[in-house]
Amino acid sequence: MASATHKLAKLARTKAKNAQKAAKDTYGAGSDRHKAAIADVKAAENAMKAEEAAQGMSFAEAAEKRAETLQKTAGKSGAALFDLHTEMRAYGNVMREHTGQQKGQGTSYLGPGVQVYLDDGRPALTDKGVVKYDIDTDAYLKRFIPQFTPTAEQLERAGGPGGWAQGLLGGGEDYTYLTPWQQTNIQTLLGAGEDISPQDASLEIMGLPESLRTDWRQETWGDVFNERTGLWERADPTKRATAVQDQLRRYEAGLFNPYTGQPEESTGPAPWENVRRIWEILGDDTTTTNLNNRTQVTSPFQHPYAADSYTVPHMQTGAEWEGLGAEYQPGTVEGLGLLAGEPSAPYEPLARSLLDASPSFMGTPSGFEPMNFEGGLAGETETSNNAWTPTWQFTNVNGAQQYGYFNQGGQWVRGGDQR
Repeated sequence: MASATHKLAKLARTKAKNAQKAAKDTYGAGSDRHKAAIADVKAAENAMKAEEAAQGMSFAEAAEKRAETLQKTAGKSGAALFDLHTEMRAYGNVMREHTGQQKGQGTSYLGPGVQVYLDDGRPALTDKGVVKYDIDTDAYLKRFIPQFTPTAEQLERAGGPGGWAQGLLGGGEDYTYLTPWQQTNIQTLLGAGEDISPQDASLEIMGLPESLRTDWRQETWGDVFNERTGLWERADPTKRATAVQDQLRRYEAGLFNPYTGQPEESTGPAPWENVRRIWEILGDDTTTTNLNNRTQVTSPFQHPYAADSYTVPHMQTGAEWEGLGAEYQPGTVEGLGLLAGEPSAPYEPLARSLLDASPSFMGTPSGFEPMNFEGGLAGETETSNNAWTPTWQFTNVNGAQQYGYFNQGGQWVRGGDQR
């Protein structure tokens, strides 16, 4: 029977093959998009082969093959390392099938794509003082990692005396990609965010620094990185036993947010109140509107006036688009970036009229009425005898009066459109 990972990879391979053909027909063989689609096909096929090779192995066989593959990762990076990790996950899946263990249970495993919410450059905190986080689900999709299916015992622990304050999501699209053990690990690692250095105040979300992952393994779990072999080793059994005990205590107490790690189409409650999801931050205003109508039982995409989310396309390339760069494709990612340019300069009053046009009229308008304003504690209307009387001018552009300018302190400041 094919594993969940094998099924996901097979489906992804079909989509990638279709994308490969379309890219070849549209952009030509060897184009960037064609190469990217070929790489996607290869990644899916590698995952399928790994799952097929591991299927039917005993725990001991899978453990041995995983250890052998781990040794091969030393010094590897990029696609080569990604493929080796794909094999390791296949053997790990078989091992967990034999033991009933879930990802992260009794280990330091966090998983890919951890993202931390930021508030004014610092980690955003809940009213309990813990960091708000989520994951980039694309990191799971590209690794063909299926959503987590909780056990009946875990689902029954929602609420009630001795139960988790918030239950796990109940099934189907509501499942998350994270096990409660992963959620416990991530929440423990992040704590109150004291180990995360200040970031740019404009950022709303950031990836988990690699240094935190390293410290997590070394300081909390007692693992040691062997510089000679380039591999991690378990070197402090006492510290590890303490970490496992603390993990179990936090798991039993439900000290994690069970709604983190949901897929984009999930109908479950948002992980953190009033915090936008990763996919919304990276999406468009339609998604934001839909999320505002989200409830636990109603999909965020059921707003009566909702529209499908729009993704800004990249610019077209290839022989038929020769010479038509980003400036000719303003509705694309590259075109919009080109139009955005550098941040605009701070506002300064104009020292001369627009386009060097000579004034067609200058002076103080006749019949100017002193301005009325509300004054006094009672709010009665008073008339100022020394109300400011502006001097203004119009500019001629193409023979027509276009804009008004007000003289303030010897400088001309543009007013409203006078057409």
